[in-house]
Amino acid sequence: MNTDVSVVMPAFNASATIAQSIESALNQTAPPLEIIVVNDASTDDTGSIVAEMAKQHPSLRVIEMKQNCGLSAARNTAIREAKGSWIALLDSDDLWAEDKLSDQLAFAAGNPDVDMIGCFYREMFDSSIGAVRREFFWPSACLIKKSVALDVPFNPEWVASEFPEFLSRFDVMYKKDGVPKPLMFYRLNLTGIAHRSFLRERMAWKLASENARRRKNGSPEISYSELEDWYRRSFPWTTRLRKGISWRGDRLLRESLFHAKKGQLLRACLLGLAGTLLNPMSLATKWRRLASLGKETSPQSTLQTDQKTEAQKNIAA
Repeated sequence: MNTDVSVVMPAFNASATIAQSIESALNQTAPPLEIIVVNDASTDDTGSIVAEMAKQHPSLRVIEMKQNCGLSAARNTAIREAKGSWIALLDSDDLWAEDKLSDQLAFAAGNPDVDMIGCFYREMFDSSIGAVRREFFWPSACLIKKSVALDVPFNPEWVASEFPEFLSRFDVMYKKDGVPKPLMFYRLNLTGIAHRSFLRERMAWKLASENARRRKNGSPEISYSELEDWYRRSFPWTTRLRKGISWRGDRLLRESLFHAKKGQLLRACLLGLAGTLLNPMSLATKWRRLASLGKETSPQSTLQTDQKTEAQKNIAA
């Protein structure tokens, strides 16, 4: 029997990953009522892949955007169209463990005052699965009451750090909690790191925190369009320079991880050296993450290992 959950999946040029993401939603032990894919004016085969899958799966709905409107607007469009009383966010390159929805709905049944439920997750790169990340609130980990998602929509103005900005408004009136199990797989990819504005992401994150503070104090908020001006006004040039160097180093170290994993060792070493010179404090963290991604496995086999470990803990207790 299907659950009262609508899966919301924005997609832009996601032909390489979207089928696997949709399948992870279809294969839930507690199947969703519907999966709504918003094809945000993709220029690759995303639309045809989803359309073909929709022929086989009546619960799969497709919304075609005439022009690219961005992640937040695509999510809002699907949420407005959703029939379920719960909204499950799933990005078009991430995956769910098969018990993700059932575990979260069981948690919801025992905690009716909770408006958003997250879960732990693992990072995934190609066929390698990383260690458990004990953070509840990542977009594809979250199950949100539809009434709340309508009351606190995503802000289309924010093209960077849109989820922290959403959380900063959510936290004013609503309650969130999570299932302490890794039920989501977050796909790492080099394209996202290389081509998104890493500096702007970090600046926007700080602005989201600043607006949360202003909201609490009853002060006027700062719009995303004022981001760069606010950042220049708020921090002296020495701080901006130091942070800029550190953030660029962090980005280079992240890129070095991907090249190392692909066996491109010379490029990985050069990027790693440059990143270390700019941000030596980040080196240990990044290479620990690379080590955790060193094991070739699959999401399902990883989930089975997690379940076996959990069962052994329960027996020992």
